[in-house]
Amino acid sequence: MIAKSDSKKIVQMIEEGSGFWTSSILIAANQLDIFDALSLKKTAQEVAKKINGKLRGTEILLNALTAMGYIKKVNEFYMNTPFSEKYLVKGKETYMGSALGHYYQMWKDWGNLVDIVKNGSGDIQFEKKFLETDANQTEVFIDTMYQLGQQDSVTLASKLDLKGVKRVLDVGGGPGHYSFAMIEKNPQIRATVLDLPLTLRVTKKYIKKRNMTGKVDTIEGDFTKDDYRKGYDLILLSHVLHSNSLKDCQKMINKSYRALNGGGRIVIHEFVLNIIRLFLFPFRSGCPCSAQAAEQSLILPSQFFPLLRLKTGMPRLSACALNPPIQELFPEQQLFHFLLCICLCSKG
Repeated sequence: MIAKSDSKKIVQMIEEGSGFWTSSILIAANQLDIFDALSLKKTAQEVAKKINGKLRGTEILLNALTAMGYIKKVNEFYMNTPFSEKYLVKGKETYMGSALGHYYQMWKDWGNLVDIVKNGSGDIQFEKKFLETDANQTEVFIDTMYQLGQQDSVTLASKLDLKGVKRVLDVGGGPGHYSFAMIEKNPQIRATVLDLPLTLRVTKKYIKKRNMTGKVDTIEGDFTKDDYRKGYDLILLSHVLHSNSLKDCQKMINKSYRALNGGGRIVIHEFVLNIIRLFLFPFRSGCPCSAQAAEQSLILPSQFFPLLRLKTGMPRLSACALNPPIQELFPEQQLFHFLLCICLCSKG
């Protein structure tokens, strides 16, 4: 007999256990260009012909998408909802379906999680493919970063004091959207995106698209191994620390510090697991921002950031918190604190 007090949790368990049903429907629709096909109303037979699919499977998929609210059915015709027409039709300025393409690339390895937990992660291939070896997968991934990060990049730039900043290094900057946002706030800035060769092919596409030629340039390199050069007033490390080892993170922090001009800053912008948390910095009594930062509960998990007890001999350290814009868009999110903070390290 199920206890009444357990019924809500059991419903949650069933919903989460079967969650791959709905995600597979949505991902399959994106991969099959269903939403492109339904910019104009079509019958199931017409859609099946358009996507070179079987009628029975196509009709089942269309009915599932209708039940999920992504398309509408009127008599025998199917068509996009306004939401899907705006965000899921490829080629539109507002398209955000690249994220679904990226999740499709990760599907096999997520489905193999039992073996990965038992035997280790040595056979996981999708990250190497979308970063280093497969240009098509790289483009899908970087497009995803751009589409999901545009709002966040504007918010981040709005939180930063960019007065007097002329040179910016965007470490692992992907499509360059953070650099674009900073330049739009302060047109005097010239930015450099440091990233891998396949990534920079996509970065250059966005530099051209955003009319940033001459304002943003690129350096090919592996930010965990290669030198950052010198002469920067601000160095941005956005979402590049969490996926690296403590040893590599320490190298990145130290290289960033050495690449700064006098009075320059390192900006760390991260998302972290919503679990064991502690204050990011061993706040120093001489730091004017330490009390304010402590009051704002600037927090990151202990497993990532003992490295920020920097070995560079920084004479001054300061920090300020950022309200997470993505968390505002997804308030039900429990697993992650997205875009939790900005950390400013000032080099005297």
